[in-house]
Amino acid sequence: MPVEVRNGRWWLVLRDGTAIAGDAGGGVALLAELALTRRLAQGLRVARASRLVDALDVLVARHRGRVGRVVPDGPCPRRYP
Repeated sequence: MPVEVRNGRWWLVLRDGTAIAGDAGGGVALLAELALTRRLAQGLRVARASRLVDALDVLVARHRGRVGRVVPDGPCPRRYP
């Protein structure tokens, strides 16, 4: 994979080694990999809303500075027993 393509966006690499670009269906694929959001991902696939998720990702990326102010600095949350 060329460096320009690899560094231009975020990538999801599945367990089998398949790389999915973040702006080409990666958002829904990521949701499908997480247990808590698996059903949401199935619904988005049925509704063919992958482009909508990709557009939301681009929107959030454009406003990363504003979003960063909402998320506090410090250690990540711990899992409670």
